[in-house]
Amino acid sequence: MDITKAIRLGELPKTVKLYLTMFLVVMTCGYLMAIVNINTVTGIVKETYTPGQKVQFSFGGSPVQGIVNIYRGSEKDPEGYPGMDLPTMTTTSHTHFIAMGLMVFCLGLPFLFTATLPEWLKKFVLVDSFAAVIIAVGSFWAIKYITPYAAYLMILSGMLLGFCVMFETAVPLYEMWLVKCECEVPAAAEEPAEAPARERAGEPPAEKTAPKEAPANRRE
Repeated sequence: MDITKAIRLGELPKTVKLYLTMFLVVMTCGYLMAIVNINTVTGIVKETYTPGQKVQFSFGGSPVQGIVNIYRGSEKDPEGYPGMDLPTMTTTSHTHFIAMGLMVFCLGLPFLFTATLPEWLKKFVLVDSFAAVIIAVGSFWAIKYITPYAAYLMILSGMLLGFCVMFETAVPLYEMWLVKCECEVPAAAEEPAEAPARERAGEPPAEKTAPKEAPANRRE
């Protein structure tokens, strides 16, 4: 029995659907904040703030160069971007593997019970989400020790992970709240046949007698 096909998200109790919905919303907000964090750390989005004055934002810079500066450092600004040493690399990889692995695992649980997408696409999304995490963490080391062009690999892994998160949040929400529940109505039990009048009166049922055989014809 395939349990992923036996359970339908739209048939879950409302309490369970609300619980899953809030979980998916919070995880989506966390992923969006991670994207904002990447853009601020790489220098694409910069904030200028002076107490008593308005906050000003500026946009610009190369995302590839910003990623390279984080891991390999910058010759132009060594104080602002000193690069990562080996202990920092291992700590960053360790936290990313655990945090991102748990994130895609938890997002994949409701997605397993969806029925809107074809089976091949479900398998691709589930496997690709973990593969994107491996590629992302692997690109940390490739940028630092192999080539700065591995920053493009990190950007690719982020696009793959975003693709998976979109499906793993949107499809369960769609099936929980927008797909009509097609629950099977149980068939009505057949009522027992009405008892004969003798049984209703409390009298024992009449004994059935075997039919008498017709006498054989005698020859005169």
